[in-house]
Amino acid sequence: MYTVSKLYVENKCEIKVYEPEELTPSELQSKVDTNVRLYVSVKSSETQDTVALDYSRLITDYAIVTATSWSDFNSQLTDGLVIGYTTHLPGYVPGTVHPSNPVRVWDAMSTLKTFNIDYADYASGRANIYAFRWNLKDLKLSIMEDAVEYPDLNRCVPIVNGFVCRPVYVDNDLYGLDGAHLCWHTGNHFTPEVQLLDFTHVGDVEIGNIHVEKHMDEKCVYARLIDSSHTWTFTTSKSLYEYTPIIVLSGMMIFSDQYSIKSEHTISVNLNRLPLQKAMALRKYYTDDACTSSGVGFTTDDFQTFLNEEFNKEISGSCFVIFVKTNKLLITREKLVSWRHGVSLDSYGNNGLLLIDATNTVRNYHCDSYSNKRELTVQAMENIFIADYKSTDGQLCFIDNDCKHHKSEDINKSSCTMLYLMGDGDE
Repeated sequence: MYTVSKLYVENKCEIKVYEPEELTPSELQSKVDTNVRLYVSVKSSETQDTVALDYSRLITDYAIVTATSWSDFNSQLTDGLVIGYTTHLPGYVPGTVHPSNPVRVWDAMSTLKTFNIDYADYASGRANIYAFRWNLKDLKLSIMEDAVEYPDLNRCVPIVNGFVCRPVYVDNDLYGLDGAHLCWHTGNHFTPEVQLLDFTHVGDVEIGNIHVEKHMDEKCVYARLIDSSHTWTFTTSKSLYEYTPIIVLSGMMIFSDQYSIKSEHTISVNLNRLPLQKAMALRKYYTDDACTSSGVGFTTDDFQTFLNEEFNKEISGSCFVIFVKTNKLLITREKLVSWRHGVSLDSYGNNGLLLIDATNTVRNYHCDSYSNKRELTVQAMENIFIADYKSTDGQLCFIDNDCKHHKSEDINKSSCTMLYLMGDGDE
């Protein structure tokens, strides 16, 4: 006797999990489409083992498609069908919502007896010299000698105050370029948030420069603006059958469900669909390049000018590509019911990235469990208002919004998304 325990819907790089009570067999079948694969996990009452079945192939080959309920479906399963249609389930342990190869998120500031964090300069090797502190713009992380559990820093990417920093691994130390610079602002953001995106159980991590001219270096990515709608193509010599790229622009991550794959070596991104301009405004504020603490307004470059400048640098600390050595990096997104500094979450995993939708940046959080819900809380942030927002132009921003001449939006008051990343297959 077999019992269905979970339903899985894979659509390109995204995979969603459902309980049998949420979808009937016919409703699950209705999700069949191009690039969609359906799976069900079944548990044996005799061995207590749980396996995944290829539901897409099963309903194509057999009249089991006529089942009107999961109890009816269970009654039609035989040992032969289960053995014949058992398959690899992408991303998850069959019968659970636990990723088989999760991308882990480390809170480097709060994980005790694990990380050393210093302000430093990667180019000169200087670190923790108070007299040079304004010239030491990078962040350096290392593992404490008595650490018990820790990641492979060579497979980690640092995130500082929500923005991804270019990682450079040297002699067991991980540098986050411009990471200390992102901590310069002395407003209400009291405690810096330093996180590590850990791909230890997924695959090797390589970093590629982005340039607008083709380079001989195989790690370089050739970027080209192809139309007036701000669609860019990124071409690499690496095969997208072997690597999954994460594009980083102004420290904002662009994942595989946000770009289109055009060929084995080329992807395209429509930047009009992403909040790059808002992220640029927030980054300028954190690096204290925006204004003094008096709260006066500041402006940002239009992102076309910004990207051209960054793409022409030999090494950019904020614009680059993360190549993860896996043919597929699976993604699950969960929209959250949110308010100013807290969010309510039904299903919770401690390896999720909390994304602020207005800027697509990452926030650190703490989770508390109550009798009827789980609640995430985040650190209080200053108001940052974008005036007369347009997706591509330079923006006028205010810290204290007393101006009545502009319609404005507080980009720190936003809906949130919990993002889970999973490798497909054994590393």
